[in-house]
Amino acid sequence: IKESINEQPNILHGGKLR
Repeated sequence: IKESINEQPNILHGGKLR
């Protein structure tokens, strides 16, 4: 999951928003 946060906006952390 942590890898997806870097590329695409993850629902949990908001990805690029964070």
